Amino acid sequence: MACDVCGCGMGGQYFGILPQFQRHFIGLRYQQRSFNSTHPALFQYDKPGVSHDVYDRVEIWGRYALSDRFQVFGFLPYQVATQSGAQNTRVKGFSDPWFMVNWFIVNTGDSVEHTWKHALIVGAGAKLPIGQQLKGTAENPTPSQLQPGSGSLDFPFHLSYTVRRNKLGLNMETNLRINTENAVSYRFGHRINTAGRIFFWQRWNRFSMLPSIGLAYEWAEKDAQNGKYLEMTGGELYAAHFGLDIYYREFMIQSQWQPSINNKLGDGNVIPKTRIQLGISYLF
Repeated sequence: MACDVCGCGMGGQYFGILPQFQRHFIGLRYQQRSFNSTHPALFQYDKPGVSHDVYDRVEIWGRYALSDRFQVFGFLPYQVATQSGAQNTRVKGFSDPWFMVNWFIVNTGDSVEHTWKHALIVGAGAKLPIGQQLKGTAENPTPSQLQPGSGSLDFPFHLSYTVRRNKLGLNMETNLRINTENAVSYRFGHRINTAGRIFFWQRWNRFSMLPSIGLAYEWAEKDAQNGKYLEMTGGELYAAHFGLDIYYREFMIQSQWQPSINNKLGDGNVIPKTRIQLGISYLF
């Protein structure tokens, strides 16, 4: 069963600005997304319902550098979805793990021989349908959009380009996810998210700081049930990006704040609030 209005479909994953391409890392990061949703009334004289939806996501992620040209990323997420309103719902569990292999077409990012540092990366992977699927109760089954796992085998793709001269740089990335139908004939809409960030690199001995500012855009196709598109799903979102990354010795601390600028989600029934993401990783 589907939730009549759910904003959880938006909030694509970003790799962000990741220096020191030749090193492995493992880390933990946290993301929170929240929405105010209006649920249209079922009957003419009923009032529409209103809910506040919060999606907390914690994931272990890491990178293993196979060579100068190839890297493998892995992600193991855990999600808590809370919907507060006329009826309160809280769903939690492990989401679908996924992986991606990235290939450097161009990589002079760590070279001391080039004044302009370039990194052009393409990647592809898979999201495995082994996350938790919760049934709920007969009177109140868990909607597909609130499930920790999607139950479908999906395919993420990645394209990014970073250019830097001295301390100033530009990072652009686009992520596409092609979704397939799950065992209950539900298919989440395909997703695209893209972002551009200007960053400034400042270093003092073993301590570095990288503030960034930019814009993000996300688009989601409508979900489908039994091959038919569902109303009040999908949409698009424009957001600002403010980030601050800190590096000390082998540790990397990342943070970003994304307030919504303009959006049309769930046919206008979903209003997103500011998203935040925090993370810490260990490079080795």
